[in-house]
Amino acid sequence: MPHELDVYSYWTLAVFIVGYIFIIFEHKLAINKATSALLMAVGCWGLQFADLSREVWNNEHLLYHIARVSQVIIFLLGALTIVETIHA
Repeated sequence: MPHELDVYSYWTLAVFIVGYIFIIFEHKLAINKATSALLMAVGCWGLQFADLSREVWNNEHLLYHIARVSQVIIFLLGALTIVETIHA
């Protein structure tokens, strides 16, 4: 089943391609890979949330992924606390 892309999807794709080109030509452009990747990520996320027709979908998926990442961070903090307690 084909899926039609909207204007925001095309702009997100363009931002991704430009960011990837900046990463590829890092030495010639004298721009750090991390800088290019962060700017690309901010641009893509900004375009994702600029589309107000997907507001409910964006919020549901954002909350889901924040919950998953939070579980990992809390687990790692607990593990690090145990390791530091045993090490001390």
